[in-house]
Amino acid sequence: MTAFEHLYIAGALNSFTKPASLLTSTNNAALKSGQTALAKREEDLAMTTLLLAAWMIWSGAPAAPPTQSPTATVLGPKNYCDGDVIEITDVRSTSPRLEQGDSITVRGRYRLDSHAEAQLTLYLTQTEGDGREETERTQTMSVKQGLGEFELKITVKHRGALHLSYYNLKSGKPFGGVYFGTAEQMERIKDWKLGPYASKD
Repeated sequence: MTAFEHLYIAGALNSFTKPASLLTSTNNAALKSGQTALAKREEDLAMTTLLLAAWMIWSGAPAAPPTQSPTATVLGPKNYCDGDVIEITDVRSTSPRLEQGDSITVRGRYRLDSHAEAQLTLYLTQTEGDGREETERTQTMSVKQGLGEFELKITVKHRGALHLSYYNLKSGKPFGGVYFGTAEQMERIKDWKLGPYASKD
């Protein structure tokens, strides 16, 4: 074979091997681009899933109840049967105003001497409205003669004055209690007379 023929064959082989090399390079670039696009789609999908989960939790979870804080109160008109007393040791409310919309928790001690048993209840005497209101279970508790502690809760729905009172289990009539609230509220009701309030009937 002549030198010319060697050069011709080498040139032909070189012309066939170049496209294969270019094809491999092109395939690698395409594969890398595809992998990058796939990774981006997976990242976008993960972010969308997280956002959807957060939205579902936010929209479906109940709102946290308002926080209650210690609230200063003063006592107002009060009257008891002999031997009875209600002592308030702690008042917590969602605002210091003790007004409509507030949730209030009252803790304290009681002494019941005049009756064998009674209902101790946290009520609001309305100064505006028809006086009718449903009593929640958290507002009332049964107590027996002697000493004890209480925790009662109320959500204020009307304008008025809060009070803790004993009620006769048979007649449903009050037979002793005490009003409490802000200084301004108690000033407004300072002339309320509770003489008949402390009846043993």
